[in-house]
Amino acid sequence: VITADDTPNKKPAPDGLNMILSSLKSSSAVYIGDSIDDLQAARAANIDFIGVLPPETDRNKLRNLFKENGVKIILESINSIRKAIK
Repeated sequence: VITADDTPNKKPAPDGLNMILSSLKSSSAVYIGDSIDDLQAARAANIDFIGVLPPETDRNKLRNLFKENGVKIILESINSIRKAIK
């Protein structure tokens, strides 16, 4: 587990994602996130991104932001993740 307390720079810096990739000895991953900061961190780490619309946010606004920023997969619920990654 890597948290914001473990990184020198917080999101949208990719530090946490880069630490995870390094510890897994992997250069590829998919980041599932629910904010523009998550998207920016994924892009900075050069990994794919799936957007999730959490219930406690302005879902239409976030959906539009994701679309405007080229997110190809946007989930209405994290419960849809299995179907999305197939």
